[in-house]
Amino acid sequence: MAHTRLERARRLLALDRPTCFVIPESALQRAVGGLATLAEQLEHLLDLAARFESMRIQVLPSSSPVASSIPLYLLESSPGKMVAWIDMRSRSALVTGPDDTAELRVLFERLEGAALDPAASLELIDRKRREACTAIETNL
Repeated sequence: MAHTRLERARRLLALDRPTCFVIPESALQRAVGGLATLAEQLEHLLDLAARFESMRIQVLPSSSPVASSIPLYLLESSPGKMVAWIDMRSRSALVTGPDDTAELRVLFERLEGAALDPAASLELIDRKRREACTAIETNL
């Protein structure tokens, strides 16, 4: 499943179209694979934001009353036509119905509006990266 997600990410980046990612703050603190892995992941986010001007990364604070429990991808397949991809633990789903995609778009817009602005988000990501690096050095 990880390989599939990486391939999907490569394809999205190859499009070089305006993209917005809203990441929950808790994801910046999950050291799955250890602190070194977390630091590398955070560095990767910062690198992507620097390399792709069309990419906007926003962090949704843990204190936000708006939340989503599932990863959600919205894509404009053609002008005015949206599709959504929902990743769940055991399966994924493609959503193409106009009413369903409109509802998911409203959810995404709420998440985007509740998230930190891109500059503040990148500052927070960098701070969390530095904290992980400091914790690694302290534990050596």
